[in-house]
Amino acid sequence: MRIVLVALISLFFLFSLTSRVYAAPTTWEAKATLLASWKTLVDSYPGNASYEVIGRTELGADIWAFSVGNGSSHVVMDGTIHGMEYFTAHSLYFVAEWLLTNGTAESEACLNNLTVVFVPHLNWDLAGPPYVAPPAGRKNSNGVDLNRNFVTGWGLAGSSDPASEYYRGPSAASESETQTIRALVNDVDAVAWFNWHDFGGYELNNGSLFYTNNVASQHTANCEAFLDEYEAVSSARGVSEFYTFSASKGGYARDDGYSLSGGVAFCVEEWYGTPEFGNSTGLIKERGVCLLLAAESLYGAPASEDVPIPGADELDAWVGPLVALAILTCIIGMLREAS
Repeated sequence: MRIVLVALISLFFLFSLTSRVYAAPTTWEAKATLLASWKTLVDSYPGNASYEVIGRTELGADIWAFSVGNGSSHVVMDGTIHGMEYFTAHSLYFVAEWLLTNGTAESEACLNNLTVVFVPHLNWDLAGPPYVAPPAGRKNSNGVDLNRNFVTGWGLAGSSDPASEYYRGPSAASESETQTIRALVNDVDAVAWFNWHDFGGYELNNGSLFYTNNVASQHTANCEAFLDEYEAVSSARGVSEFYTFSASKGGYARDDGYSLSGGVAFCVEEWYGTPEFGNSTGLIKERGVCLLLAAESLYGAPASEDVPIPGADELDAWVGPLVALAILTCIIGMLREAS
C-alpha cells in the first residue's frame, strides 16, 4: 500500500500547473484528417470495431466514439478535452491500432475480454491543430474548462471568473461535452475510465497517472489495486511507468467515474506530445497498452460472461460470514421467543 504524502504531492501538483511550457506542435494531422484515419482503421476490422456519434458539442459538431473489442467489460478512453491538447487524439489512435493490428495473445485477450470505447476529440470545436494558446485553448466554445465542469466536487477547484483559463462553468455539467462523456461512462458501465491530457504531470517520467483520493474509500482501494497491476504489467513488458499519485476532487473528469459506474477513473498526463513519444512505436502508446492490459487482467470478461465489479473480491469475502451471522441471529431470536 502506497503512503501518499498529501502535502508534498499537492505542492508538486500546484507547481506543475504553474510551470507548464506550452508550445505548438508542427507534426500532427488536422482533426478532420485524423478523424478520417480513425474511420478507415475501424472500417478495416468490422468484426472487432465500430463507430457512432454519441453526442454534440456546444456548436453542434458530432462527438464520435470508436468501440474496439467484443468483451462485456467496457473501458473508456477520451482525449482532447482541452482543445490545445490534441496530441491525445493521436495517442489514442495508436493504442486502438495496436489492439486491432498487433495479433498477439495480449491484444487478442483485450479484444475478446474488453470493449474499449475511444473518444478522441471530446472538445471538437476547439481541437487543434492549429494550436490555440490558453486560456482559449483550454476551453470549449462557451469558454468553459471542461475538466473543471464535472459533478463530483464541482466548485472546489477552478474559477468562477469566465475570463480565467480554469473557468468551471455556471453549474456542474453545464456543457454538452461534459454531459456526453458522463452519459457514455454511465451507459456502458465502464470498469475503467482514462481521461487523457497533455502538458501536465511529472516531466522526468514524461507524464503522470493519478486518481481522486477523496471520492470513496472503495474507489481509492480499487485504484490502488489497479496501479499495482499496471506497474506489474509495465515491468513485465519493460515499459517505463507513468509517475503515479493521488489528488483531491474538484469537478475533474476523474472525480465522476466511481459515481457513474463504480469503476476506476484516472487522469492520464502525457506531459508533452513530442513525436518521439507519441508515434506508433513510442512510449506513450506503450503506456496506453499497459493500461489496457492491466484492465483486462483485473476486469476482463468475454461477451458471454458477467462483468467483474472492481473491488468485488473484498466484498465477496464478507458475504458468507454476514449471511451466516444473519441466520444465527434469526435462530437465536426464534429460540428466545419459544422460551
